[in-house]
Amino acid sequence: MPLDWRAFEGYLHHQMFSLISRRKASGIWHVKDSRVERQIFFNEGKAVFARSDHPDEKLAFALVERNVVTAEQMRVARSEFDPTRTLAKNLMMMGLISRDELRTAASRHVTLVLAGVFGAYGGKMCFVEGLPDHVPRVGLRHPHTSVMALLELQARDHLSQHLGNDFEKTPVVTPQLPEMLCRDIGIPVDLIELADGTKTIKQIAFESFLDFFLVLKLFYALELLGLVSFEKKRATGGA
Repeated sequence: MPLDWRAFEGYLHHQMFSLISRRKASGIWHVKDSRVERQIFFNEGKAVFARSDHPDEKLAFALVERNVVTAEQMRVARSEFDPTRTLAKNLMMMGLISRDELRTAASRHVTLVLAGVFGAYGGKMCFVEGLPDHVPRVGLRHPHTSVMALLELQARDHLSQHLGNDFEKTPVVTPQLPEMLCRDIGIPVDLIELADGTKTIKQIAFESFLDFFLVLKLFYALELLGLVSFEKKRATGGA
């Protein structure tokens, strides 16, 4: 079945990710920029698997990067792979990785591919409903994987424009925000506690002593995932 591609400019495809997450959709999101085609597989709005043509966005790369296996172990193991099994199953059958190590590497793998998707400034995309039965479901941490990918986004102008050029938006976290998310991504829990509807993004960054751009990206990610809402309230000095 041919894919119904739709062109996008800027970072407008981020809204498709938000729609998939909020509607808890299941299916495959295809995103193609000028060089690479990537696929993110969603199960009820959660990213569970990914594919990419980029050599630095492969599961094997994530396994080596995370020091689960060495590059030499991977090279030797590949010569003995069963072609009917996946990379992960081959490595597990050989006793080179455990299921927990696979989960960690798989989370990193999806993060790498998602980061590539989010970083695409323009291209084509489509979403195909329905998830194939054979798609691995390793049990990735959600929304940790998606937030980590968005924290790699370098589009400062886009984030500044989206969240308000004078950063007057006042974030309010939703009750659904996982308590462990901040610890998982290395952000002080105090930062989220400051998002109580009384402070702007700029004030929160100032009071948390964190890099402003990092705080901006965090709230952008939480907004796309439906884990924060915003009230318009212009800053009145002192921040």
